[in-house]
Amino acid sequence: MLERNVGDIDRSLRLLAGIGMMILGISVQSYLLFIPSFLLIVTSLVGFCPLYHVLRKNTKTQIDHPYLIPDKPELPEIPTQQQAEMKDERESEDEEPIIRRRVKKNGKKK
Repeated sequence: MLERNVGDIDRSLRLLAGIGMMILGISVQSYLLFIPSFLLIVTSLVGFCPLYHVLRKNTKTQIDHPYLIPDKPELPEIPTQQQAEMKDERESEDEEPIIRRRVKKNGKKK
């Protein structure tokens, strides 16, 4: 089976153009418009265009297949004013010097 080479937007435009050409062909009774309109409709429904294949063109994107898009990274939470003040208070408490006594190897305090 051939891989899809027609993207979702391209498929929609082809379908609309094909239906429009079909209606135009019926209204002016020109059967020559039926062939290109039929080709546009079929390629839009199948999602494969032989001409794109020959030209090595591909209008399919990652947006057409959302499962190919990597997960979005989590955005950091923006702290509120109150959270920022609490963080500042905690940081200032951590900066107070801690006095420790030296302990000798045998466990006695110096």
